[in-house]
Amino acid sequence: EQLESGLYSKRYLLNQIAVALGGRVAEEIVFGEEEVTTGASNDLQQVYSIAHRMVSQWGFTSNASADPEFLLGWEAPDASRFSARTMSQNTAAKIDLETRRIVDGALKRCEEELRRHRTLLDALAKELVEKETVGYSEMLELLEKKDKSLFKKLGKSNSRPATA
Repeated sequence: EQLESGLYSKRYLLNQIAVALGGRVAEEIVFGEEEVTTGASNDLQQVYSIAHRMVSQWGFTSNASADPEFLLGWEAPDASRFSARTMSQNTAAKIDLETRRIVDGALKRCEEELRRHRTLLDALAKELVEKETVGYSEMLELLEKKDKSLFKKLGKSNSRPATA
């Protein structure tokens, strides 16, 4: 949920991380760990970036109130992984652990959702192997055929989403 002001909620950011992990996790579920491709490399960079900023810039951590050192580890929005650190190694390690906790939670959620909808995932993977792309209307058809409950939940309530 992006607010009109351009601000993002914690829920929105966690959802973005889970979605970005979807392709990588789907490949692993459908084709096996040994057949995972490099196709998700940009997605994984996005996952790290969002999770790290959630902790180091926006204070989205379960430990911020219990451990104010997280707030001392604040990084400027333009800081990169190669910028000089303005915090102790201890604080940086805590931020890295919290970043990992966020990614691990999103990874677990993503995997659970994809496994819950495995029939749809397999049908979609088959289509993608055959055609390389699946359009919005084709996706709705797959939803209706392979996962009626999800189709009812999503297919009728959503207008056509923006493409990435």
